[in-house]
Amino acid sequence: EKVLTERGHEVICCDALDDVVGKLDTEPVQLVILGWTDPELSARTVSDIRGHFQGESAFILAACPADNPLSPVQMLGAGVNDFVVIPQPAERLEARLAFLEQWAHNLMERFWAEEALRESEEEFRDLFESSPIGIYQSTPDGRILMANPHMAQMLGYRSFEEMATIDLEEAGFWPSYPRRRFKEQLERTGEIRGFEAAWTRRDGKILFVRENAREVRDANGNVIYYTGTVEDITDQRRAEEALKLSEQRYALAMHGAKDGLWEG
Repeated sequence: EKVLTERGHEVICCDALDDVVGKLDTEPVQLVILGWTDPELSARTVSDIRGHFQGESAFILAACPADNPLSPVQMLGAGVNDFVVIPQPAERLEARLAFLEQWAHNLMERFWAEEALRESEEEFRDLFESSPIGIYQSTPDGRILMANPHMAQMLGYRSFEEMATIDLEEAGFWPSYPRRRFKEQLERTGEIRGFEAAWTRRDGKILFVRENAREVRDANGNVIYYTGTVEDITDQRRAEEALKLSEQRYALAMHGAKDGLWEG
């Protein structure tokens, strides 16, 4: 305790297992020093303590008497990370604690990196599930690896599982261009941006889409899948066609009106 305190650590002493567990549940504990007396009792204690760690956020060090009956292999097998024989000179404890401090620092860095990754994955999952545009991954041989709910809904499927049964090489969604054209363009440029086409829904209705896609390759340069987004522009396309038709009708009406005025 004295050595730890002198090195600037906060030391919390607990006499009972319940006290240790309570601290693990409420405090960011990095090191637990367990007095190893009865081997069977201590092994059970290690197991109980492990159950209250957040991931691997703490290190269990067993402090053992010199006449400890267990071998180092048995002690490590019981669940401790390391052990020291007590009593021993303060300078040796200092050296061991310096190692543990570096270990704890590295472990916490990894812990927070994993937390950040987990939060990032959760954010991506939320975005993927709730995105108002379709998101997909498909392989060059026509298998659909992944599609978000909006992608399936756009094409008239109730779930990704239904949609995943389609072989894109045999029955793609688009009647206006063959899949080989899509693959050839990706092969040439590595990506497709703003490509507009007519796709066919499951119920046979035509769906106008705007697609962005790119290749994803492995370390050897082989294409492993395509990933892309698909935006439903059916309403926009119909509005444009209606406006174009209206302008044509207006032009014809104006032309007729001019002809009538000329004849008069």
